[in-house]
Amino acid sequence: MTAEQAEPSTGRTFRFENLEPVAYVETDRYCAGCGYNLRTQAIRREPRTRVLLARCPECGCYQPAGDATTAARLWLRRLAPLLLLGWVAVVLGSAFGLSCALGGISYGTLEELTTWRRPAVPATQPATLPGLPLLTTQPGGPVTVTVGGRISRITYTGQGKYVRQVRANDPLYALFMSSVIAASFAVAFVVALTVLVIFHHWRRWVYVLIVLTGPLAVAVIVALIWRDEAPHLFSWGLEYIGYHVLAQVVGGLTGVAFGRPTARGLIRAFVPPSWRAPLAYLWLVDGRTPPGTADAVQRG
Repeated sequence: MTAEQAEPSTGRTFRFENLEPVAYVETDRYCAGCGYNLRTQAIRREPRTRVLLARCPECGCYQPAGDATTAARLWLRRLAPLLLLGWVAVVLGSAFGLSCALGGISYGTLEELTTWRRPAVPATQPATLPGLPLLTTQPGGPVTVTVGGRISRITYTGQGKYVRQVRANDPLYALFMSSVIAASFAVAFVVALTVLVIFHHWRRWVYVLIVLTGPLAVAVIVALIWRDEAPHLFSWGLEYIGYHVLAQVVGGLTGVAFGRPTARGLIRAFVPPSWRAPLAYLWLVDGRTPPGTADAVQRG
């Protein structure tokens, strides 16, 4: 719309400023174009549309008199890019945290099933120093050197190194393994449910791809860390990492199948009906009728 318009009845041109003011802006109202405060500006009725408008003297934009462009709305528009970046950071941070949870359960299992010990030194072993025939020691104790009937004690360097060893005869092994496998399943289910709720516009094959590749990627990282820390137990640790990958994949696929129904059930149980409107997309995305709408239809 320009400042000079054609009057619909006569075809003559006119200037918006020449129209008779209907009222004046009496509150803080900000221009959507430049943010100028339109308070005290004249409100005129545009002849063609009969809409009440106020024109910004700063940039010339027309502002509907009934549009509540307040200071809060203006600042919200300015901060929208920052809020969007914050939302992206929250989503990425949540994805990183849940991935760390999956990896932490696998690595924590390996840690709890092993312990740090010093290897036992044999009672008799070949001498490591020239001219010394035998070295005798007790497990974990100092090295005793016997030369010509004279006994001397020296430090055996191999005893100072601690290495990981598997715990033996743990009475709580079955309970512990059941708990950590259930934890892997539960975390993967929560991951799938979260993805389905936040990224509801994705296709189902994308969810399946995520729950298949995500645990595998986390398992590779855990395996590399474990190989660096305990190379002699690498093959043993791969078995337990595989158990967790299987539990996480099954939990993720279960979340893909039942994630949104679970979310809808939680909303019905804990969210008041008046607050469910922003969450109606969880019903609409699956072709279902939101609960408030269905109740209204039944009452009608």
